[in-house]
Amino acid sequence: MKRLQRGRNLGIFGVGFWGSGGPDPTRAPPEPPRMTQFLPPNLLALFAPRDPIPYLPPLEKLPHEKHHNQPYSGIAPYIREFEDPRDAPPPTRAETREERMERKRREKIERRQQEVESELKLWDPHNDPNAQGDAFKTLFVARVNYDTTESKLRREFEVYGPIKRIYMVYNKRSGKPRGYAFIEYEHERDMHCEYPQTPPRTPKLPQPPNSACLTPPPTPGGPRGPPGPGDR
Repeated sequence: MKRLQRGRNLGIFGVGFWGSGGPDPTRAPPEPPRMTQFLPPNLLALFAPRDPIPYLPPLEKLPHEKHHNQPYSGIAPYIREFEDPRDAPPPTRAETREERMERKRREKIERRQQEVESELKLWDPHNDPNAQGDAFKTLFVARVNYDTTESKLRREFEVYGPIKRIYMVYNKRSGKPRGYAFIEYEHERDMHCEYPQTPPRTPKLPQPPNSACLTPPPTPGGPRGPPGPGDR
């Protein structure tokens, strides 16, 4: 008897578990008991709903209730008031973003060309007040570290000969070095002969060949080298 009652509860006999013998998944669960039903009447009066808002008629009529004096009409009667297209000025075409950028770039190039041409006309290399020293005795040093000082350059390059002047270029606005310098020697031969023999501690300097200053060391046995075991 207990087995039969258990089978009926599980829905084994007759219909399935999700049929009439089991819970309906689409049905909402029962609501839990509300707290207000346990309150006394004097507290329930505090939760009573208020009276509805009284209805007041609108100040203006609704759009579908308004009556216009004149019905709506088209714009055909007013076409004759427009100006004649033949008398109208031609339409102006607006400039696109790409065209504006191209125009500014072209104007900038033309402006720079005019500045360069005007500066070339005023430039006289023979009467330059900023030019100092002899160009044939001056050595140009590039890729100089920004922390390098004039005394350090003098210590590195004074081994080749007496230096007359060292000029390091700085930015006029910020005062920071530009990364290159000019070294003027007292004698022209010091720059031409000693510069190719730069020591390995300055590998960034190029090594141009100079046969007039570089002399190959003598080798035993002449230019062919030392004698071998087969030479007699």
